[in-house]
Amino acid sequence: MTLSRRVGPALFLTTAVLVAAGCSSNPPEQPPPDVTDQNLMHLVQLYSAYQSKHTKKTAKAPAPKPGPGKAAAADPTIPGSADELKTWAKTLPADELQKMGISGGELDGMFVSPRDNQPYGLAKPANAMMAKMGAMKVIFYERDGVDGKHMVVGGMGTRPREITRAELKEAVPEFGG
Repeated sequence: MTLSRRVGPALFLTTAVLVAAGCSSNPPEQPPPDVTDQNLMHLVQLYSAYQSKHTKKTAKAPAPKPGPGKAAAADPTIPGSADELKTWAKTLPADELQKMGISGGELDGMFVSPRDNQPYGLAKPANAMMAKMGAMKVIFYERDGVDGKHMVVGGMGTRPREITRAELKEAVPEFGG
């Protein structure tokens, strides 16, 4: 038997095994999100639910237009602060929170960053349309952060990420840190 006849089947078998291993239907496991990531993702879910519920209410009764020289009222579809969002979230039925993967008992802790032990900041949108479209780069952010870096999260579909203090100041003009 020649060398090519012995190598051929071995090469074929090796290639088949490698292809089968590389084409496995099981994708590599993602590490579970840490508490900071989970908190931020849950906060965005609550923010979105708040907008949805309040949009339905305001669609039934539009706000009156301001008179001459008067400022327009704040958009009722956007929570004015993280505390306002938390107060509203505490009124939600337990089953509604469960659908978001939130237990009612963890609401208070969810609004505080475990990294800097400060309440998360809630960015004010440049305009209501940005917030409604989920186009805000940052919605929630760590106030103090760690080592000059802050965990932030934007609209639905974005993942929590760490940015520098300078990037946070650019994305959230009212951030004074």
